[in-house]
Amino acid sequence: MIVGFVGSGKMALALARGLVDRGVVEAGAVLASSPASDPSHEVFLAAFPPATARWTEDNTEVLRAADVTVLAVNSAQVYNEDIVGGMFLLAPKTGTVSISTVPSVL
Repeated sequence: MIVGFVGSGKMALALARGLVDRGVVEAGAVLASSPASDPSHEVFLAAFPPATARWTEDNTEVLRAADVTVLAVNSAQVYNEDIVGGMFLLAPKTGTVSISTVPSVL
């Protein structure tokens, strides 16, 4: 199972580390995306053994590759056309969870 994260900041890192540390997925089954100009992906990748977790700047690559995708971006970014457009195109293939909506449903 491949777990994808749209966003590679602190929340994505915490969730990915938790999944790997608990043996839910191998580090090589983690894929995150963020803009190349955002340095968070360097911190994200450094938290895993070399050449395991992967990063891309293409959100749709994550949506296509992942079995489960977590939208680990702030609520303003959820409405970004790239993210939402990609989700609607690929929704039948993947399960998608947005961290920004979790508190509103609890």
